[in-house]
Amino acid sequence: MRSSLPRLFALSAILAFAACEQESCDCSGGSATGDGSGIGSGEASGAAAKGADGSAAAAPAKTLKIASGFDPSRLGNEALPPDWAEQALVIYSSDCAAGDPNACVLEANAYHDGTGAKQDWNKARELYENGCTANNFAACLRLRDMYRFEEGVTKDLERADTLLKKVATDGAAACRSGASAISCIAAATATLEAKPDQDSNTINPAVVELYEAGCKQGLIAACLELGNRMVQVSDDAVAARGLGFLRQSCDARYEQGCEMLRKYEPKLKEVELKLQGKGR
Repeated sequence: MRSSLPRLFALSAILAFAACEQESCDCSGGSATGDGSGIGSGEASGAAAKGADGSAAAAPAKTLKIASGFDPSRLGNEALPPDWAEQALVIYSSDCAAGDPNACVLEANAYHDGTGAKQDWNKARELYENGCTANNFAACLRLRDMYRFEEGVTKDLERADTLLKKVATDGAAACRSGASAISCIAAATATLEAKPDQDSNTINPAVVELYEAGCKQGLIAACLELGNRMVQVSDDAVAARGLGFLRQSCDARYEQGCEMLRKYEPKLKEVELKLQGKGR
């Protein structure tokens, strides 16, 4: 089975980085205003600054500070202050109350995981429920897991399946319309869970479309996840294309992308040379 980035990275950390991207702030100790493909800060801001329903989201200034300075999903390697999680939760809560839907999911994650506060699944579920009702599809996916794995609620596989389908359909629509770049990640995740890749020779075209849409809208984490999947496909052309997405994420100072690039680049350079020799 092809490896993928951990769920925590693919959801909660993406929200923190997307919040940072949309305001073109310093996400890594340097500028991260583009993805290496001509998608600069203006396009990223226009795509990511909308709420899940397409409306303009409140400017999450405090969340940006946490996303770029204290959150463990940040790109730099500097040591975090001992009380970063408590500081983050205060800011997530404040921004959530001010109307930032992504901050609400980050606050819910903190209560769900017991990071920065005592674990409170009821509080997490309430926040996820509110977010999902407002079509924040990352919230829907986390809520789905609570019902699937009986986390503070009665196990309800039917509800979990309904939530997964909602993300796969409505989330995909929000992604394709450009209303929410983060929806592209959530919808791709839901699509993969509903219909996993069967072997290393295939990659679901719908999943590629969703990740690529998020990448084009300026969500570098979507570029990274798409590249991670593509470089592991046995088809040389697909793998070589995946390397390009990893380069985009690394050029945008996404440390995970640089790590993967170092891991796969030697092998994929051979692939690129082979393809050039075939005149492709």
